[in-house]
Amino acid sequence: SAVDLRTAQKLCSAFPQYEADLLQRVCVFHSANSIFCAGAGLQEVANGVL
Repeated sequence: SAVDLRTAQKLCSAFPQYEADLLQRVCVFHSANSIFCAGAGLQEVANGVL
């Protein structure tokens, strides 16, 4: 339930697409399931991956 490297990479590639679309005014994050994201993956932060 945290943002890991794979998710961070996907977000980084999605943001420029969002910003380039002048019709977009807001960006809403939601999960595919009822999962809550608490933030960065602490294990990957501790290992220096993120």
